[in-house]
Amino acid sequence: MPLAAAVIEGSLPRYESTMTAQQLYRISRDMADVVSERRRFYLSQAKHWQVRVLEEELATFEWWLRTTRYFAVLWHHYSVASEWGLKDSLGRAEVYKRTEGTAEQRGRTLDSWLKAGANIPSPLCARESGFCLNGEFLVLGQILSRSASESSASDVEREMFDTAAEKVLPEVYDALGRLAELPNEVKLLFAAFEQRFQKSEVP
Repeated sequence: MPLAAAVIEGSLPRYESTMTAQQLYRISRDMADVVSERRRFYLSQAKHWQVRVLEEELATFEWWLRTTRYFAVLWHHYSVASEWGLKDSLGRAEVYKRTEGTAEQRGRTLDSWLKAGANIPSPLCARESGFCLNGEFLVLGQILSRSASESSASDVEREMFDTAAEKVLPEVYDALGRLAELPNEVKLLFAAFEQRFQKSEVP
């Protein structure tokens, strides 16, 4: 076991009570990748904390729906499920690299998109191997949703991404239900998200 991982493992019981479920999930996932001989244990811990996180987020989900933040819903589901095998056209690492750059970098990305005509990429991409989200849609939508003061993009563009995300969410939920790597406990919580989404769609 690497020294840094050993230090984290030794100190974790002492600090666990002061950490959030999200922090504990992130540590468990990282430890599973680093400590091969304990991978199964840490993946089990990651699943436990992921369920706790989703339970907390489910409590605020209706607010997302009332405010029609459908891209935020899609991004949330992607950020969770991409760690369990949900595919996108760019790859998770590239999507996060491009959305977590500096404000200046994000602003340039959006301004270039606006100057090119501000066409909304399709949320899905064609892939013979199965369901796949369009990484360009994810990158632009996420930058747009957090960059109100960083570019000349307007609420109109944000609403366009929300509309596109809303239309594709039923297919996303279907894909999540069939995702082999996704733990059953997490699938059940996504099913609860889907149920609330469907209720919000009823006139």
